[in-house]
Amino acid sequence: MSDTTKKTSNSIKSLSSKQTHVAYGYPVYNLDNINERWKCVYCSLLIKEPIQLTECGHRCCKGCYESRVVETGNELMVCPVQDCQMPFSQKDVSYISLT
Repeated sequence: MSDTTKKTSNSIKSLSSKQTHVAYGYPVYNLDNINERWKCVYCSLLIKEPIQLTECGHRCCKGCYESRVVETGNELMVCPVQDCQMPFSQKDVSYISLT
């Protein structure tokens, strides 16, 4: 394997190992004036397809939550809210219907 090939494969490996997430929420005008309970705990945007963590009551976007479930496998997850950090399993969520 040439030096160029080694460098390229190492770059791809390091890029793929970085954890980046798409923000699934709605970017709305005047977001700072929206009540925190309607902002996703992961992307901090207006929640799109809301899910509530049943252990602590915090809410997030369905897409933001599901992208993190893929990373954790069957492990416990932790609420990302700084003062909360409540551990929960993937079954400890409620899908919130707005209709």
